[in-house]
Amino acid sequence: MYQFTKYFLVAISISLMSLVINASPQDATGIIRVDKEHLAGMDLGKFAPYLPETGDLIATDLAFYTSKDELFSIGIWESKAGSMLDPGLEYDELMYIVSGSMVMTGPSGNTETYKVGDGVIAPQGWKGTLTIPEGGVRMLWAAYTHKNNNDSLKTVRMDQERLSGKNLGEYAPYEPEMGTLVSHGHDYFYSADEAFGAGVWESKPGIITYKNLEYDELMYVLDGSMIMTSEDGKIGTYGKGEGLILPKGWSGTLEVPDGGVRKIWVSYMAGIKGG
Repeated sequence: MYQFTKYFLVAISISLMSLVINASPQDATGIIRVDKEHLAGMDLGKFAPYLPETGDLIATDLAFYTSKDELFSIGIWESKAGSMLDPGLEYDELMYIVSGSMVMTGPSGNTETYKVGDGVIAPQGWKGTLTIPEGGVRMLWAAYTHKNNNDSLKTVRMDQERLSGKNLGEYAPYEPEMGTLVSHGHDYFYSADEAFGAGVWESKPGIITYKNLEYDELMYVLDGSMIMTSEDGKIGTYGKGEGLILPKGWSGTLEVPDGGVRKIWVSYMAGIKGG
């Protein structure tokens, strides 16, 4: 199991062992659904002091997935009002706000506020304060722990223009040897070793076939829908406000129906760049 108590998570991620519910086996070969009920705050467990040596946050956390090497994890984190000081992240982390808001203050005093529908990526090595205003915050998170030095320690805001489908560039065939998708997108971040990446991706109707997927990937649907069919014939449809996790080794098809799809993606790729 992931060593949750080992790392300081900026308002997210991997919480105290007593707060975490491991929602999926680490050797999972099927799709893991990040359902609307959990994203709405249901069944996340009891609130408890969160890393009390760093501040006064009261939080709860649910981990959906941990990679086999225990370096990449995905989950939901919720906190009541308060603050914490992070002396230096030991991981890269994406945070997408599904309820409430949070304020991140860097070492130079620069302040960024993130509300519902906003996303941010905090790089390994970032230092600063996380403040949760009245009303609390709930977020979907994905984190990659590593010891490589990133080129920049600045947070990366996932801007609303691109998340809404603007400024994503020209459409082009996507992995044409694997299917018929035509897509465009934007890569927001890659870790120093390029094992962890995050971006936004949009596709017109079509289909793509995956065989023995070479990476773990979180997908969160911003608009439209996707139909996923596993090699064993199991079918799942994922619409706006839902997420899914494809574990490494997965085989099946991703179909984009009429209306297209736009999604946030986070991949643990071991150096393989992709959308």
